[in-house]
Amino acid sequence: MLSTVGASTTPTKSTAQLLIGVAIEPGIFKNFAQTLMSFQSAAGYAYPAILDANGYPTATPVYNIFGLVKFPSNIAPSTQMVLKWTGTGSVQLGRGAPGFTLVAGANFVTGSTSFNLNVSGSNPRVVFTFMSSIPAAVSFAFMAGGKFAGMSNLVLCRLSDEAALDAATVPEAMFSDDYIATYTALRPTVVRPMGWTNPNGGNVSQLRYVASWRSSINISSQRWAPGAWAGSTSGVNAYTCAAQPDATKVYVDGEMLHIQFGQANTVAGVTINSGGRGAAPLLLGTSGAAGLPIPVGKITANSLATLTYDSVLKAFLWQPDGQTPCIPYELQIAFANRVGANYWCNLPGYVDDASAKAIATLVRTNLRTGAMAYFEYGNEIWNNAFPATRWAATKGAALGFPPDNNRQIYGWYGLRTRQIMEIVTSTWSPRSTSQLKRVMAFQAFGPPQGTSIYRFQGADLVATNAQYAARGYRSYNVAPNRPIDFCDVLSYATYYSGAQCTNFDGNYVANGASGIAQLLAAADDYASGVSGKMGSALAFLDNDIRAGKLSNGAQGSQTLLALASGSRGVGVYPGWEALASTFNKVVECYEGGHESWYPSPQTCTTLGISSAYGGSSGKIANLLNGYKLTPNFGLLVNDQITQFMSQAHSRTPAWLLIPGFNQWGLSTGDNYAPKYKSWDALVTPRS
Repeated sequence: MLSTVGASTTPTKSTAQLLIGVAIEPGIFKNFAQTLMSFQSAAGYAYPAILDANGYPTATPVYNIFGLVKFPSNIAPSTQMVLKWTGTGSVQLGRGAPGFTLVAGANFVTGSTSFNLNVSGSNPRVVFTFMSSIPAAVSFAFMAGGKFAGMSNLVLCRLSDEAALDAATVPEAMFSDDYIATYTALRPTVVRPMGWTNPNGGNVSQLRYVASWRSSINISSQRWAPGAWAGSTSGVNAYTCAAQPDATKVYVDGEMLHIQFGQANTVAGVTINSGGRGAAPLLLGTSGAAGLPIPVGKITANSLATLTYDSVLKAFLWQPDGQTPCIPYELQIAFANRVGANYWCNLPGYVDDASAKAIATLVRTNLRTGAMAYFEYGNEIWNNAFPATRWAATKGAALGFPPDNNRQIYGWYGLRTRQIMEIVTSTWSPRSTSQLKRVMAFQAFGPPQGTSIYRFQGADLVATNAQYAARGYRSYNVAPNRPIDFCDVLSYATYYSGAQCTNFDGNYVANGASGIAQLLAAADDYASGVSGKMGSALAFLDNDIRAGKLSNGAQGSQTLLALASGSRGVGVYPGWEALASTFNKVVECYEGGHESWYPSPQTCTTLGISSAYGGSSGKIANLLNGYKLTPNFGLLVNDQITQFMSQAHSRTPAWLLIPGFNQWGLSTGDNYAPKYKSWDALVTPRS
């Protein structure tokens, strides 16, 4: 067996399985407009009132309605681009100097192209190139004062992709072939596009309000659904508004309401009465205080918001702006189909029963023959950094669960997982149950006993609890009806980092300058340019991630050694392996990967060390970047996978891939930039 501390001398062929997590990024789709981001308008302008179901204006905007379109790095200045749509509209692409060069369609262009590209008219088609260089992004705007009538099907693409987009009839055809090739090279067994669903702080509750994969302009940004738009409120604190077009006679769980607040709130504990259906409390749906009353002044005058009804709390959850981004599930499934992988489906925290069933139906129907589908409720509903976890705690408290041992959080998660997995199971037929993988996810560094009792086995899900029974919930604390009995896979995340070269600013502050003295010395040695010193610095960093200690001798808590044996004295892997054996479940990671990172300059100041150590071009960043380009980093990645796979029930390791210069990236930039040796380790044939 490979040592948990020392490096192996050759890359280890550890497993044939690999899960890759993906995020919304530039260049996913042939139509770059489908990754329009930060969709908004001038503060106080109720622009959702003029948007259709696909995000296009139906009348002249008073102010620009704008966003941002980013581009991948594999576009050349000579690449010809197409901007076109059907119907009548007015659009501006803005980048500043050096602007754009027109190739065709000048009759639809107004003004100079030295800074912006202004296109107006009916059924326009403009071909252009970027002048001299490719911008990382351009602003995109539906123009104030422009004429809009029946606008749809806006395309911003390479000329070489135009014909394929015009002919596309299935979601698989929407993806950039270059993007697909990048992920296919990793040969993932499973893809988990959690970042496409945004469950951590998202407010998606009903599938009908997720954008259309084929016709919507803003599938990657916030969305306004006409059926949920209720206009402006009246009153202060005790707000009233009209019923939205899709309203039912009474408030129902997951009901979504888009509104503009006419006045700011001057007290806490405010209410909303929509369509005369009764006053319901407004609670925070975002931030670390999710589920708690709205603080004074949190709602500002003329602000836009989305409210989601919670039948357990008998209240609306407030979040600023529109429905949060969610790439249509048809596209998520199609991506897995294109790269030949199994699909891991994250269901939003607020999802209602009908939508859970509808999403499961989409997966059952559209996932390629023979592929497996994983279903997971939410994401990390244990992580207090995420609003979904604080909301779950509030729900658990309302159901009468005690606060000790995370029981309020675990109780709600266990209950909702049990409910959803029953829905998914009954929906899966006639597809084979061998292709259905229902997931029970939890914190790798969490307490095994409490997790098992309250999250897995649902010890608090008993109808003798009056508050619980009052909602009509059944007892789910006895086999074969416990949450764990409706799950096939146990799942946690295997992130790791050094003791001194740690992962987040907060951990650097906690360790203190004295705790990372050896890291600072190694960063100085690497910056010296002296070969011997640089080699010693790289060796220090390798050991720091494998089995490092702080300068005071305290063992690192997320090193490879800690994962194998340090945590709770038994390590992360053995503790969960014991539970996997008890419940006869396999273990497949939902995320993971190396995540050492540099401190910010501000944190350096807090620590009392030179700011030269911090930031993306600082000494620690340079040392870390240099290490990730060495073969030893590839060995480290393989060794961690081998550690995990050495457990009897372990099946699938994972890597969260967020392109760009970040602590989880496999590349020095986006997907098309030079790769770190972690990439080589993951693409090496595994048996």
